[in-house]
Amino acid sequence: MTTLLYGGLLIFSFIISILVSVSLLKKKKSLARIGAFIVNTAILISATWILYHFDAQAKVFGIGDYYILVLMIPVLTWINFLILEISGENFLKRT
Repeated sequence: MTTLLYGGLLIFSFIISILVSVSLLKKKKSLARIGAFIVNTAILISATWILYHFDAQAKVFGIGDYYILVLMIPVLTWINFLILEISGENFLKRT
């Protein structure tokens, strides 16, 4: 159950950050990278806080597995950066 929840949150965060990055890519390349990082951070930190807030067992025994979402922020941002580098130039040539 929790693996499916974590996977869904990570995919959701990745898709939203890709959409934000592509929309910002037309303005400035560095702005697209920063936008992806901010979106990933906001979604995953808020999801970690919400999941921790509603889990009584995590409050008693510690944060549990929720740190995985926080550790995935740089990984998702790096993957997003690679996608922008590989396909961003082709995207800018078409528009």
